[in-house]
Amino acid sequence: EYQIQKSNVSIIFTLAFIFLHYLVDSISNSIAYVLSIILK
Repeated sequence: EYQIQKSNVSIIFTLAFIFLHYLVDSISNSIAYVLSIILK
C-alpha cells in the first residue's frame, strides 16, 4: 500500500511540474509578444 501511495505522489508531482512548465512557457511567450508590440 505504501508503494502505491508513493507512486501516486510522484505522478502528482510530475503532472504539477509539467503544468508549471507549460504555465511559465505560455506566460513568457505572452510577455515576449506584448513587448514586441510595444517596442514596434
